[in-house]
Amino acid sequence: MAVRYEDVRVATASRRRVARRRLSTAAILLTVVVVILMGGGSSIASKPGAPDSVVLQQGDTLWGVATRFAPTGIDKRAYVDALYELNDIDGAPAAGQKIELPGPHRG
Repeated sequence: MAVRYEDVRVATASRRRVARRRLSTAAILLTVVVVILMGGGSSIASKPGAPDSVVLQQGDTLWGVATRFAPTGIDKRAYVDALYELNDIDGAPAAGQKIELPGPHRG
């Protein structure tokens, strides 16, 4: 019984289609997992014992807030970004403005 070239070609094309389908499915699943993990809000929290919010005084900056309340090991730039996002700040915050701090139940 001889193997025909046409049979081998069809089998190879079929295996390639299956491999492409599996690769596409894996890429879609990976994308969904990344979106779920990253799209759930800020995972940054403040130091244990930090207040829920602070009121900015004259001369206070969000960088200063990050220096006081960001836990050790957290990039202060990411903490400042979380402050901007959590408080819907557009531009520089003003003295007297209440700033919510990120926490496990706050963002």
